[in-house]
Amino acid sequence: MKRVIGSNLECEPTNYKILQHCRMIFKLCKKQDLTPFILSPSLFTGAILRGEPINVFNEGKMKRDFTYIDDIVEGVVRVIDKVAEPNPDYDNNNSDPATSFAPYRVYNIGNNDVVQLMDFIETIEDAVGKKAEKKMMGMQDGDVVATYANIDALVEAVGFKPATPLKEGVQKFVDWYKEYHGYN
Repeated sequence: MKRVIGSNLECEPTNYKILQHCRMIFKLCKKQDLTPFILSPSLFTGAILRGEPINVFNEGKMKRDFTYIDDIVEGVVRVIDKVAEPNPDYDNNNSDPATSFAPYRVYNIGNNDVVQLMDFIETIEDAVGKKAEKKMMGMQDGDVVATYANIDALVEAVGFKPATPLKEGVQKFVDWYKEYHGYN
């Protein structure tokens, strides 16, 4: 049985490394506290197509780093064979939080380009061909005004920088969403 991840990669149970990374991504995506951020393209697109209002937190005064799924998959594929090596100079008494004696690394995979939330919503509206009914709301508890991915470690380790432009990624997503959910 194959699972399609993005548009360029199929995960087969026999490819253990890829399957483990896919599980990690999907496990992360299921965390309830991340749901509004990760699912916003889907939530916004679906609501706009159905003519339902979308909740716009902090009255739209938010900034995020939106990354197209194919770029995320490409980043994961590139780091799979980049086995982390222990830092021989690691010192428990004078530790550097970016290194350790343990052979693992964590990479941010993001577009490294901050986008205003209202620009993101407008890009979805353009791709759908319909304006959103926006319900402006206050800031959510525990949220932050701006986030973006620092990808310096990813670029240094494997020479990869996600680069799908917002407009292109959103259009591909909306096209997929409409086909998958029968809006075509």
